[in-house]
Amino acid sequence: MVWGEGFMSLRAASAGGAAQGSPRPFFLRGCLHFVNLVVLSLVFSEFFGLQAEIEAVDSSGWTALHRAANYGKDAVATQLIQAKANVNAADNYGDTPLHSAAWNGHAAVVELLLGAKASPTAVNKNGKTPAQHAEQSEHGNVAARLRKADQQSVGSK
Repeated sequence: MVWGEGFMSLRAASAGGAAQGSPRPFFLRGCLHFVNLVVLSLVFSEFFGLQAEIEAVDSSGWTALHRAANYGKDAVATQLIQAKANVNAADNYGDTPLHSAAWNGHAAVVELLLGAKASPTAVNKNGKTPAQHAEQSEHGNVAARLRKADQQSVGSK
């Protein structure tokens, strides 16, 4: 890839968007394409009674809910949760959507996932919980919320 290909120019970024005709970064195009396909499949399932394959995984074990959580797409996460997506699905590294939302500090998605009974005590293959992910990536408010949810889940057992 040629340097600058697929990236927004500084002028376009300062103007608040991509320059006319400039492509989106490759990774972003892939993520948006994946999320768009999932949303379209949910729309089709709603209108035509088709079963959307919301538990499909990519090569890293990510589901559509992992992607929505990772990028802070709370509206998409809501749709997936309503469609009964597995909120505790683990990827190849043992990370759940809650780990992804926590790592990136997406508090709204963390709340959605907790409300849908995502486990705040899930431990990935590196022995980390979502709260530890949030702490490591310096999202103290998310880490505090997850620690509170962790204490509540321990207290209710």
